[in-house]
Amino acid sequence: FTIPLNPCDLCPENDVSFVANAQWDGKMMSCADISQKLRTREEADGGVCLDAQSQLRDTCCFDQCHVCGTNVETDAALTVYHNGKTTLCTDVDQYFYEQGIHTESEECSNAKGSFSECCYTLPDKPCNLCKRSGEGNNWDYFD
Repeated sequence: FTIPLNPCDLCPENDVSFVANAQWDGKMMSCADISQKLRTREEADGGVCLDAQSQLRDTCCFDQCHVCGTNVETDAALTVYHNGKTTLCTDVDQYFYEQGIHTESEECSNAKGSFSECCYTLPDKPCNLCKRSGEGNNWDYFD
């Protein structure tokens, strides 16, 4: 096989369910495994990909809860108290993924209010402490 130039995304508008299973290619598989197989072997505009998206959308794709909404980032270094322990903000997102928590759920609504400190907007011109532009746009790196 050839590695696709434009890999198939099973759920282009949503997230792939971590917990759901579906019939694909003659056998029962997890949606995550189906997605991985399609991503590594099929082109996005190919018939196999388009068929999979059509057939598996309702079973495998869902609107996953994210701590932060669109156009904002989740702070990967910040910790919060979740489920009885201190955890990284990004681990809360992972928990939502693994548990299949939907955006419309009460748990998601509560989390967005509780963990708002996890979210930030990227600046238009970010500060970079590790490099500076020299003459001719060469970069000097600092240790």
